[in-house]
Order: sequence, then structure tokens, then C-alpha cells
Amino acid sequence: MKKIGAGLIPISGGIVLTNFDFTYDSFGRFDLFPDFVGYGLIAMGLGGLIRLSKQFAIARLCAWVLMPIAIIRWLCPPTILMAFEWVDTGLNAVMIWMLLSGIRDYSAREHQSYLLKWSSVYRIAYVGLICVAPMMLNVVSPILPPPPPGELGVIFALGLVAAFFWAISPFMILDLLVHFKRDLDKRAFR
Repeated sequence: MKKIGAGLIPISGGIVLTNFDFTYDSFGRFDLFPDFVGYGLIAMGLGGLIRLSKQFAIARLCAWVLMPIAIIRWLCPPTILMAFEWVDTGLNAVMIWMLLSGIRDYSAREHQSYLLKWSSVYRIAYVGLICVAPMMLNVVSPILPPPPPGELGVIFALGLVAAFFWAISPFMILDLLVHFKRDLDKRAFR
């Protein structure tokens, strides 16, 4: 089991790289740590977890598919990227959903209530906040009338709350991965 737990380190690094841009704007928009590197780390880390749940195999497949999409997004000008943005966002949602589903399956089998509860909650939170909400906002915002001036404060406050949860959701997943690794390491020594 020790080798299995070691795969969570590259997965964690990959989640950080894919969820945050480290850009240098002197040469245009140049990402210092491109997303395709993060997806590669995630795919490699998931390789050791496949025997725990088939969900990890599906997440790994998504990570491998996301690598060339991320390369295209990294090399292409922004005008072409919108089509790839939707595919990238959807596959990223499936990848994280399956990663957390694998943790959920493992924790149900091993009777780990903390991992079971939070992997289920984080799946919904991640997909809702990172993927569905921005996509729906892009679709709906052009057809909505502008809000009355008195409601702008409420909309701004809701936007701040959503932005806060969007920013911390990768960290919540990383925290869950730490607990998952601890459980795997404990079981390796039994």
C-alpha cells in the first residue's frame, strides 16, 4: 500500500498546476507551469490507484485526454480557445468527479466515514463551482436584463462568495487527498 499512497503526491501537484495559472506577461501570456504538465502528473499518480477502484482508471483516462487539449490551449491564440475551453472544463469535471468517486468507493469499502462524507460533498461542490456555474453564467448572462441598481450589492456579494469557494475548492480536494494518503499509509503498516 505504501507505493499506492505515493501516487497522491503527483496528483496533488497536478491539481495545483491545473487550477492556478502562473503566468508571465512580458512575452504575451506565457504560463510558467502549463496545465498539460499538471495533467501528466495527475495521470501518472492515478496509475498506482487503479487497483483500488475503477473510478481512478476513468479519471486517469480523462487526464491523458486533457494533456493534448491543454497543449493546444497553451499554443493557440485566445480567439480560437473558446471551443477547447468547454471541452477542457467538462473533462476536468469528469476527471475530478471520478477521482473523488474512487476515494468514495475506497472509503465505503474500508468504513472511513470522514473520507466517504467529504469525497461526496467535494464532488458536487467542485463540479458545481468550477464547471457548471461559469458555463451557465456564460450562456445566461447575454440574455438576462441588467439588474436594478439596488440589487448590485447583493449580486456583488454573491459573486464574492462564489469566487471564494471557487478559489478554495482545489485546497479542499488537496486536504481530502492528505487524509486519503494518511489512511493508505496506516493500512500499509498493518
